[in-house]
Amino acid sequence: MLERKITCVITVMDLVFVLFMHTYLSCLFSS
Repeated sequence: MLERKITCVITVMDLVFVLFMHTYLSCLFSS
């Protein structure tokens, strides 16, 4: 149960990181 929770948290953090990078690069290229 705990391992699944950790995997879930890592997945969420990974998604947030990808989203952040995508937004950052978009802003960078648009300016």
